[in-house]
Amino acid sequence: PGLGGSREQVTAARVAAGLPAQQQEVATRDVTQETVQWSTGINYQQRLIGSTTLTPSLRLSGQALRHDTLSAASGFVSAPMRLSFGARLKTDLYGFYPGFASFERIRHKLSPSFTYDYSPEVTPNELQRQVFGSRGVQARNVLSINLNQTIEAKVEQDGDAGGEDAEARDAETADSLAADAAGTAAQETAAGTGDEGLRRLETGRTVSILNLQTSATTYDFVQADSAGEFLAGFTTTTLSNSVSSDFLRGLSLQLTHDLFDVEEPAEGGGAPRPPGAGRTFDPHLSSMNLSFSFGSSSALFQKLGLFTRGEEPGEAVEPGTGEGELQQEEDPFAPASGTDETSVVPGGLDGDARDRTDGGDSGDVGTWNAGLSFALQRPREETLPSNQMLQANLRFHPTEFWDVSWRTSYDVEAGRFNDHIIRLTRDLHRWQANFDFLQTATGNWTFRFEVSLIDNRDLKFDYEQRSRLGR
Repeated sequence: PGLGGSREQVTAARVAAGLPAQQQEVATRDVTQETVQWSTGINYQQRLIGSTTLTPSLRLSGQALRHDTLSAASGFVSAPMRLSFGARLKTDLYGFYPGFASFERIRHKLSPSFTYDYSPEVTPNELQRQVFGSRGVQARNVLSINLNQTIEAKVEQDGDAGGEDAEARDAETADSLAADAAGTAAQETAAGTGDEGLRRLETGRTVSILNLQTSATTYDFVQADSAGEFLAGFTTTTLSNSVSSDFLRGLSLQLTHDLFDVEEPAEGGGAPRPPGAGRTFDPHLSSMNLSFSFGSSSALFQKLGLFTRGEEPGEAVEPGTGEGELQQEEDPFAPASGTDETSVVPGGLDGDARDRTDGGDSGDVGTWNAGLSFALQRPREETLPSNQMLQANLRFHPTEFWDVSWRTSYDVEAGRFNDHIIRLTRDLHRWQANFDFLQTATGNWTFRFEVSLIDNRDLKFDYEQRSRLGR
């Protein structure tokens, strides 16, 4: 059982329609909307065959609403309690194919799941109908479908070395089977076989060639019946796919498609159309996000022996652990500490400061990380502009105490760079010096120099100089 929370939303609305324009800008009032939701339920998961599970559920829910702009809801109004029941079916389907190159076998795994939820129509009173409308009290008959796919490969083992690696990777599994193995050992010892009959079969290393995760699609049968159109029942109007692979762990690709094109109603068309009416199935790529991070610890460069220094191939760090941090690199021109000229209470350290509280740099000499990202926004409406943005960043450690980072963004649609940010960092035992350079899309530049104590960033000396066009 679970209890939902309350939600309060406050917005500003103009109420001075008859006042002059200058007074209308400041004549506002607060509009408050409060919602309290609660639910309690029970479910039971039953395993059917293999990894197939069926989970029936029963749930009781309700809500209360208060809104300043609704005279009927000036105080909390409770909605009719809803009883809903449903079930979720989840399974895994496998397809096996012959291997190639160093792969012993290929496996294609499909993981579909189906979730069904039904709630009968409730009988509201007149007040509840005014506050929640017909959509809040009508029956619900919803089906959700989700599908994930994985293509995996089993890598061939190289004799005894492969067996030792397999045993190391299977250590946890061996511990969990210790009790059963002990019982089997006792039986085989009694039969005269001894410990030789307890040898574990060697298993090859499994890698993921391709992971494809697709967002869930939801269909409401009641909404489709109300509109009289099959496509009107889809409450999910966008479909997202995420692609990744173990061979390029720094690569991330996300695609979002707008599934339907809605026909605009004719002017003066009479009664409003029901939700979802007038749709046609026309997938449109609305957004794409592509990012790729790599560095001196990437497996590709380790195997090729390129751009590495002082590292053995076997000591390669897992890609994606230290490289992805470049995607969330802090802006050096944001306040470096929790205080500014107007604050008196010290704050916490920023992200870069937390990484350097030990007084040393965050990487070995010669290590480097780089990242590229591309973002695309394509509205279906031709009147709305599209947006394409390319971002790049680089960070490296030329010496033991120096750290250099560079970040830039390029607007593909406008054909120009938006900004350039360069930061030079020098560690001085428990102190740290930063030299920051920023150039904006308008040509303005900023130089900032700061020396701060790592243990207390509020103890610092800083200097900043800015420029403007024509000055």
